[in-house]
Amino acid sequence: MGDMKLQDMHSNVKEVTELMRNNYIKVEERDGKLKDLEERSDVLLQKSDAFVKTTKTVMTHQNRRNRKLNLIIIGIVVVILVIVLVVIVYFTIPATATTTTTNTHTTTAPK
Repeated sequence: MGDMKLQDMHSNVKEVTELMRNNYIKVEERDGKLKDLEERSDVLLQKSDAFVKTTKTVMTHQNRRNRKLNLIIIGIVVVILVIVLVVIVYFTIPATATTTTTNTHTTTAPK
């Protein structure tokens, strides 16, 4: 009977040892997967930082471009307004007011 208990204990120890080995192997596999996941997250973080920088650069470029276009449009509108005002002023002022006759007084030279 003592031999039987010893064999049962020995088989239980082998079973527990095998379970512990399997658990250790699984822990090592998880550790490898976690390291891989950490490396991927680092790469993703670097790519996101690069994306943010690129986005800021593109936004700055677009803002400059928009400002230039706005200034060009404002310039064109001002030129058109000046032309319209000149045309309006030219046609509203009477033609007789623009030509003046100031030669009404004549002087004669002594003989």
